[in-house]
Amino acid sequence: MSTKNTFILLSSLFLVVVATSLLVRFNDKKADYTPPTFISDSENHNKAILLADKTFIAGNFGEALALYKRVLAAYPENYPLLNKIGQIHVKLKQLQEAKAIYNKLCKKSPDNVDFQTSMAFVSMELRDYDKAMEHAEKAISLIPVDGLPYLIKAAVFAHRGDTGNTLATFKNIRPTGFLVNFLKSSHFDNIRKNEAFKKYQFIINQNFGNSSNE
Repeated sequence: MSTKNTFILLSSLFLVVVATSLLVRFNDKKADYTPPTFISDSENHNKAILLADKTFIAGNFGEALALYKRVLAAYPENYPLLNKIGQIHVKLKQLQEAKAIYNKLCKKSPDNVDFQTSMAFVSMELRDYDKAMEHAEKAISLIPVDGLPYLIKAAVFAHRGDTGNTLATFKNIRPTGFLVNFLKSSHFDNIRKNEAFKKYQFIINQNFGNSSNE
């Protein structure tokens, strides 16, 4: 890439960093979508779900998982329960288990942007980059409420060594402190020494390195 083209690219990226009105609002919620609490016709199940929700919020994920699975046995096709269980598997780094759940949910509800985003995220973490791109593109077509699908797409481009498309994809999000750590992840190792990427990461660190994960 010529010096002139690099300058033009970095100038446009800097405008992305400081702009206040961009296409997508990005935050650190990632794939933490929680659908409305499932209500059954069983008072015991409802109590179990409420207890599981409180346990989940308190961060006791293993205990919450056991509670959700207990109710799931009676309602094996319930989407909200399956999604919550998938979330816990992600938090516990049980990625193969999460993949199985989100693969099922995406087949049952292909137009659910949160299921597609979660599947893309899990696939990225499993280094199945083709699958990650497939589901990230699907999520983007469904108009996501945050920028995670774009970050996943950028990570796939980075894995392929495509610096230009990686940086171009970041134009679709509003950078926050979360992006500082995301850029440090191994997904970007293939382009880490690229001068354009290094300058972009420097700009992000300078502007958001000391900010909280909004």
